[in-house]
Amino acid sequence: MLDVRNAIANILDRYTLADVVEVTLRKLRKNRMPLLFSLNSQEQLPEKPTLRFKGGQAAKKKFEWPGSS
Repeated sequence: MLDVRNAIANILDRYTLADVVEVTLRKLRKNRMPLLFSLNSQEQLPEKPTLRFKGGQAAKKKFEWPGSS
């Protein structure tokens, strides 16, 4: 059990919070998604975001971002 904990700790020690934020921001920008915690993104989002789904069955709902149709 201690070996598993040490293995996980060694993996997590390789990355800083800055590394995680950098990768996350890069992926959001690549997919042209709003940066939810920046001041500029507050201007991009509608006042109340609405969720829309494609398809008829509740179990097979596909999420669609507002304005991406």
